[in-house]
Amino acid sequence: MTRFPETARSRAVLIGTSRFPKAPQLPSIPAVAANLNALRQVLTDPAAGTITPELCRVVSDPADMQRLGPILSNTIREATDVLLVYYAGHGLLDDKGRLYLSLTETDPAVLRYTVNRPGSNGDSIS
Repeated sequence: MTRFPETARSRAVLIGTSRFPKAPQLPSIPAVAANLNALRQVLTDPAAGTITPELCRVVSDPADMQRLGPILSNTIREATDVLLVYYAGHGLLDDKGRLYLSLTETDPAVLRYTVNRPGSNGDSIS
């Protein structure tokens, strides 16, 4: 039997990075802001949405994990039904092929310290 998410117990965090000033080889992505807004509208639509507006966080152009980490950690902790984490931006691979999600302050020369790596320890999207 299919069931709908319980809106009071579900959470979403929509993350989008559109500019990369420390990584000139990464082109900016102007459409990110529109993507975040459109997805938020769908998720929080009064008739068809599954998450209430106050429980759907939008994080545009996060600078670093010190700012993004607490938002992710709190959202993960609060979600007791559906958790949706969405990212729009550039992904980068390290020399071992691990995926890193670029943030505004991403510096490819020190990738490990300036990005978020899904599934890593600490503040991660796992």
